[in-house]
Amino acid sequence: MIRYTIQSAVMVTAILMASCARLDSLEEQTVSLGNRISALESSVETINDNSMALAALYQEQTVIVGKTSKYNSSGEVCGYILEISDGSQVEVTFGDVADIVVPVLAIDGEGNWVVSFDSETFAPVEGAAPAGARDGVTPQVKLDDEGYWVISYDGQQWTRMVNDAGVIVNAFEASASSAAGSSVFKDITEENGEMLFSLATGEILKVPVLADFHFTPLGFEPLEQMTLGEVKAYEVEMNMVDDLFLTVPDGWHASFEDGILTVTGPSEGTAGEYDVKVTVMTADGLIRNVSMTYTLNPVLLGSLGCTEWQEFVTDAETNVLLDFSYAGYDHGETAPPETEQLGYKVYNVCDYGAVPDDGKSDRQALLDTYQAIVGAGYTSKEQADAIIYFPEGEYILHTADDNNADGYTDAITFRAGNIVMKGAGRGKTVLVMADPSVPQYPELLYNSNAMIRFIHYDDWNTKLTDVTADAPKGTFSVEVASAAGLAAGQWVCLQLVNNSAECVAEEVAPYDPYPEWTGLVNDGVQVNDVHQIRSVSGNTVTFHEPIMHEVKAGYGWTVNKYNCYGNVGVEDLTFKGFAEDGFQHNTTWMWDGGYKPLVFQRIVNGWVRRVDFEDVSEGFSCTYSANCSVYDVEFRGTRGHATARSMGSSRIFIGATRDLCEDGLGQWHGVGVSRTAVGTVLWRNHIGSDSCIETHAAQPRATLVDCCEGGWTKFRMGGAVNDQPNHLDDYTVWNYNATSFDGQASGTLDWEWWTEGTASQMKFLPPTVVGFRTSGWTINFREDQMKRYSSPGEEVWPQSLYEAQLQRRLGYVPAWLTSLKAITE
Repeated sequence: MIRYTIQSAVMVTAILMASCARLDSLEEQTVSLGNRISALESSVETINDNSMALAALYQEQTVIVGKTSKYNSSGEVCGYILEISDGSQVEVTFGDVADIVVPVLAIDGEGNWVVSFDSETFAPVEGAAPAGARDGVTPQVKLDDEGYWVISYDGQQWTRMVNDAGVIVNAFEASASSAAGSSVFKDITEENGEMLFSLATGEILKVPVLADFHFTPLGFEPLEQMTLGEVKAYEVEMNMVDDLFLTVPDGWHASFEDGILTVTGPSEGTAGEYDVKVTVMTADGLIRNVSMTYTLNPVLLGSLGCTEWQEFVTDAETNVLLDFSYAGYDHGETAPPETEQLGYKVYNVCDYGAVPDDGKSDRQALLDTYQAIVGAGYTSKEQADAIIYFPEGEYILHTADDNNADGYTDAITFRAGNIVMKGAGRGKTVLVMADPSVPQYPELLYNSNAMIRFIHYDDWNTKLTDVTADAPKGTFSVEVASAAGLAAGQWVCLQLVNNSAECVAEEVAPYDPYPEWTGLVNDGVQVNDVHQIRSVSGNTVTFHEPIMHEVKAGYGWTVNKYNCYGNVGVEDLTFKGFAEDGFQHNTTWMWDGGYKPLVFQRIVNGWVRRVDFEDVSEGFSCTYSANCSVYDVEFRGTRGHATARSMGSSRIFIGATRDLCEDGLGQWHGVGVSRTAVGTVLWRNHIGSDSCIETHAAQPRATLVDCCEGGWTKFRMGGAVNDQPNHLDDYTVWNYNATSFDGQASGTLDWEWWTEGTASQMKFLPPTVVGFRTSGWTINFREDQMKRYSSPGEEVWPQSLYEAQLQRRLGYVPAWLTSLKAITE
């Protein structure tokens, strides 16, 4: 039998003249034959360089270790770039008929090359010495000056090719006996660990595929910029790699250790593209090459970036930036593990009485599920190691009949660590609030309980020891009176409560406090900065995270107990309420908090991800918690009160959320902060056009609004008069793209950060605003009320402060953040 081969010249011709670059017919050509042939020869020569690799598909030992799709002008897949297990690459194109005669090369049963010009009848290649592909001999094909196909086995002697009738073939002179050819590949599929090449002759060539063999530097972008002496590091996902070799240009350096690939730019060099190559091998000797192409910018790294970034990296006296990179789960270093990696026991709510889509309350079934997790007669469990799973369908978790005997609504409460509530996917699993959560005190507009809350009740705020020495903002250690009972890994709260006139005045300087600010003036300056202890040495306690507020021991700072649950997650589901149309702010409890599905309280390393909120009053509040991550979340449906916030919490990350409520107007308040929140990062969020970043007063500090876009609406931040100011020190807005204000996309907005009068909800201590841009409208900031106003109307570098600070701290941007960024672009 004849065994048909993939030959590079044939494939190239098909690529150039068939599906990926169809030629006009000879009659339509307006350029000379010589010019057309010259262009074809150039392309054919390029592809012929891969002839040996293409022929290798027919060797018994050949394995495909990777593939990349190629697309035609219509966006359809027209072929693949295949990586071969000897480290080479091969391109194949399949599908459409070419407009010129294309030779199809094959291998006959004796291993000799044969040719067809009609993809049906094959004949020996005459005029050239027979040679076997299995012997490693691969012909090269091109067009001569008159448009005839010629072939060579040595690249020196070229012979015109003939069809089965013995007629030499001109590529541009099709005839009945020499019909227009087509791609040798009719289709390419993959199944059962093999790639199946359906050839023009009807034969199928099967080549093994090793799909699991890979080495992937996460976060690397093609033509990534590198500066002189810059160091970039990448987390690597890999499998079946037994050994590797690094090849770098002169002056460059690369190393691989503990799963991190580190690449260092040269100390000097010229602008251009440079390849760093990683060759990986399996234990069986299969090879795969990974090429990382950099664009060298021959300047020193320290000279890049806006002034604020340069001041930060050089720790200049004029620096106005805090290090926000510790926000989020695991201090931003990793993503929460997927449930299949946790090894927790799965508790299916349907096994405990829940019935999806039956229109009846499933509340008791969920409570019974939780009871099975913690054990009969128990209410809490430190290490539940449990996944509460909701299969696809709607589950009603609150109706009016579920209210207590006093007529108001109790939350479904979970008191456990290492517990995940998981659905079958957003839009597939829907947890429903069929009726509003009735508050115990209706006159308090936002007093309704959440439908579901994860909470730690136990003692959490008793003093452990006094702080005995001052500590500057941004440092990591405090001196304490006694370190007894403090240990590495422990969570504690660095706290200040002081209502002395001196302390209050210092906190709001350069402004004077109003007596109506009872929360600040009467109850005092309150800082609750939750930290995890890294080490204890003598009476020095060092935290994992930087201190976000200057510590003056004379004001009475303490280190307090902080009991909490860790590793609590909610993912892959939708919360649905029935918030009423026509939202009116601060008029009834129904509008302000009637449909509030989810709250975390005193949770560390928790997460909410891949979750939608539909027709809710408030989406999610992370309350008195620390280092939780909220991301890939969408709000839609009827307009309500709020989206997602950090409420009195430390270093919460809220990113990649989208507020699409009320046809894009958004919730009344966008993502944001309230109470004593500190170190919050709001990253790449989309804000509704008639909304704004929430800064809900009661002493939030140190908030980074990073690369967000959307509305910038005046007096929409929130906060009662007695809780003012809206925000204290270190409010940082970085590369905000304001697409509208007050729901408008054109006009001019005058913006004061500190408006006079006690009733005003616009009181910010001087913020830092860098790279603020508007789209189609104009904003006039009161610059004398700002700590720094830089690069108005221009996007600055680095684009994201959080990403850049993480990269500076870790040496790389973590893979979880790189993947999340992709869904925002």
